Amino acid sequence: MPRVKEFDETRALEAAMHVFWDRGYKGTSLPYLEKAMGLTRTSIYNAYGNKRQLFEKTIDLYQKNVYGGLLEEIQLATSIKEGLRNLLLAVINLHFSEQTPGGCMIALSLLEKTQHNKSTSKLLDQTIEFVTKSIELHIKQAQEIGEISKDKDTQAIASMVVTTMAGMMVQAKAGVEKKRLVKIADTLVKMLEN
Repeated sequence: MPRVKEFDETRALEAAMHVFWDRGYKGTSLPYLEKAMGLTRTSIYNAYGNKRQLFEKTIDLYQKNVYGGLLEEIQLATSIKEGLRNLLLAVINLHFSEQTPGGCMIALSLLEKTQHNKSTSKLLDQTIEFVTKSIELHIKQAQEIGEISKDKDTQAIASMVVTTMAGMMVQAKAGVEKKRLVKIADTLVKMLEN
């Protein structure tokens, strides 16, 4: 008879996500994961697979929970410029929140990309592509209603926003002040004016 799991898989996965987010893939050892998740090595392997498989599951969770929440900032705004500014401010606030390790898990993982296998690298690329396409969709909608000039390249703008998000998180992790990051966000949004 199989053993019944006696732990909250989602909560344990969130704990693992925070460890990878804080320490990166290479800097995360199984003892760190065991401590954060409150599980033994065997329980981790049984529930999530090996370290790489667990890491990939945390990437999925990050995309759903973190990027999902961040992208909602665009949807809730009354204009694309307000939405993009709110998105960038939410990214900044995420770094400075006491609830998170700071920085961007995906951006920091991309810095370690040479350490990942093809499957993990592809998943990271797909995550960036998901965020870029989501932002581009909102920019295209803004073009349709005349909020952004139709001669602007929506893919380039979306890529610029994503690159700015990642760059701000790397800078924040390196100790750049919040007000400087806010100025970067404001400058990017002003660049979108017709």
